[in-house]
Order: sequence, then structure tokens, then C-alpha cells
Amino acid sequence: MSDAARGPEVPANETLSRAITSRDWWVAAENRVSSAAFAFPVFSVDVASLATSEQTLTRFRSGSGMVQFESGPARQLGFDARIERDENFPANLAHANVYCDLPKGERKRRAQQLLSLTSVVRAPALG
Repeated sequence: MSDAARGPEVPANETLSRAITSRDWWVAAENRVSSAAFAFPVFSVDVASLATSEQTLTRFRSGSGMVQFESGPARQLGFDARIERDENFPANLAHANVYCDLPKGERKRRAQQLLSLTSVVRAPALG
């Protein structure tokens, strides 16, 4: 998708919340998120100033976790957050998509770098 077709940029000072919905996205032994949660060309987040952690997590299955990171530093790594409607939850005005328009190998390397900017809000309890 071209930049012109994308929604407005999330401001650099905003915190982004990413739901952790898969065991593959969590390293339980180290109590941290895996870079696999960020290795997609496009992934979904909520802008934390527009939705509480509880509001965000209500849309996901019980036991999902949450991590957060800042929009500006993530953008410097190539992760461009844009406010965009979630067709599955149109009432969610906090929704944004994060785009990483890099080749797969480089995207994975950058996802690993994004880990250092990420804080755990709630560890998942996925069964």
C-alpha cells in the first residue's frame, strides 16, 4: 500500500499497544515478547492514549498478553504506525496498523531491534 493510501501517521510521542495472542510471540523462559510478534509487513496495534490496556484486551481471547513501545523510535527502525480503521472492530478508534516495508530478512532483523524498545504490560497466559 502506498503512503498516500495509508491513514495519518501516529505521532512520535504516542505509545502503541500490541496484543500477544500466540505462544509463538512469547519467550516464557525470559518473560519477554518474541520478535515474531513484529516480523510481519503489517501488524495491528492500539494507540495507548486512546484505549486502556483492558479495552484493547477485551477484543482478544482470554489469556492474551500485551506489550507496548513508542511510535517515534519504532518509526526510526522502519515500523511506520498509521491510524486506520479496523474492519473487524469499526468502533475501535484507537486502532492503527504498523507497516514495515522492508524485505523479510531485514524486517526480522529490525523486529529483533524493536524488542529493546518494548515493555511488557501483561504477560500472556495462553493455554
